[in-house]
Formats: sequence, structure tokens, C-alpha cells
Amino acid sequence: MARLRRGRSAGVGAVDDAAFAELLELMVPALRAGATEAAAVEMAAGAVGHGPLGALVDELGRAARGGGSLATVWARTAVTGRSSEVGFVARAWSLSEEAGVPLSVALGVASRSLRARQAAASALSAATAGARASMVLLALLPASGPVIGLLFGLGPSELYGTTAGSLCATVGVVLAGAGWLWSRAIMRRALRPSTVGDGP
Repeated sequence: MARLRRGRSAGVGAVDDAAFAELLELMVPALRAGATEAAAVEMAAGAVGHGPLGALVDELGRAARGGGSLATVWARTAVTGRSSEVGFVARAWSLSEEAGVPLSVALGVASRSLRARQAAASALSAATAGARASMVLLALLPASGPVIGLLFGLGPSELYGTTAGSLCATVGVVLAGAGWLWSRAIMRRALRPSTVGDGP
């Protein structure tokens, strides 16, 4: 639970996927054992402490102790944190408060969804590590010109002191910058989630 204890969140709206998944995983066993929603929140609060979701748990605890609606707190956090998983939990919690529907299954689904998204993000980062390294290498390659020149006994003034040399250096810098921006655009397009109906 070290991740949950790193430091207090700046606000209820700051939703960290890993911390949120762990928060749900802390509440699910208590709910399955028959604890009330308020009791499950209090149990999770003791484990979370002042972690990334400390502010959220504090607000949930206050609502539980005051007899307020915890679903309202979840719904507000879903809006400020722009999290579909928190929104799913908010709707499930609201249904539980209104109709007594068990929460443990819904929270388990939400936590598994978050863990799956984390795993996918890690796999994607590993898969694109080589491409990102190549981008950096190609962007820095023009800077090796002066170093290579020094190895051949040519100083920067001799390489770029003429009009042609200055022009070549300028064009090289512009092309390197354009190549970097183009590579980033290609990477963003490749990493962008596709939707049904998208072209190849």
C-alpha cells in the first residue's frame, strides 16, 4: 500500500488510477463479508491514510458519518476527475443506496478495469520505447557535426564560418526540428485509440 501513502492529494478531483483501484480492492472484501457501505469506507480510510485519494476518502467518511449520500461524493469526483470508472462506481453506489443492490461486484469490475488499463499502458510504453529512443537519437544527430569536425581538426568557425556553412547549419536545425515534430505527430496518431468506423 506504499503507493497510497506517498502524499496527500491536491484535491478530491485528482484521481490516480492505481490508487483508486487499490481503494476499491480494499472495500470489496469488507462488502462481501457483509459490512455496510459506510463501514467499508471507514475500513479503507484506515489503510489509505493521507495517500493520493486521502481527500476523497475523508469526504466519503464525513458523508458516511453524517448520514449523507456517498453516491453524491462519488458523482462529484467523477466529474472533477473526468474518470469513467469513478462515474461507474457513482452510478453503482447510487443504485445500491436506492434499491439495495450489492456493491461488491460493481467495485470488483471497476478495479479490474483500472488494472487492465494500467497493464495496457505499461505494455504500450514498452512497445514504443524503441521508437521514442530513435526519435531522440535522430533529433540529436545534427549536433554531432561539430564534434565530428573537431575529430578531423576542424573547428566550428571553419565548418560554419562561410555563408554556405551557415546556411547548411540553419537548414539542418530547421529540418531536425521539423523531423522531431513530425515524429511526435506520427507517434500520437499511432497511440490514439481507434473507434469503430475508423479508416486504416
